[in-house]
Amino acid sequence: MQDEPHFSAPSIQRCSELVSSLSILLDEEFDLLTEKNLESVENVQATKFSLMQDILKIRENIDSEQLSKATLPIFEKLQATLTECRDKHLRNDLLLKKQIEITKSLLNVITRRNEDQASVYDKLGRLR
Repeated sequence: MQDEPHFSAPSIQRCSELVSSLSILLDEEFDLLTEKNLESVENVQATKFSLMQDILKIRENIDSEQLSKATLPIFEKLQATLTECRDKHLRNDLLLKKQIEITKSLLNVITRRNEDQASVYDKLGRLR
């Protein structure tokens, strides 16, 4: 007779630690986006991706029906923190999209200004 899979508190606890790290990293990412420190934001992406992959591997193997009474509270906290992480990710995405929109608008203003200036002069640089 084969035993049913049992999810130990350590594996759920490890997943919970990873999710907490992700939550902190998402806050850091938000701060970096706010500061427009894009180089550091790029550096955060590799760590964020790695954390998300590790969380997914553990999370895929956790079946809520097979949780013990001891691990259920940890699992519920894990689910709540994952929801917070999703909300933080959406917040960061919204901020990044807004910054992209502002940059595009600025580029349009600069481009139009250059086009207007260019039309004032002929090819030899004389006023028309």
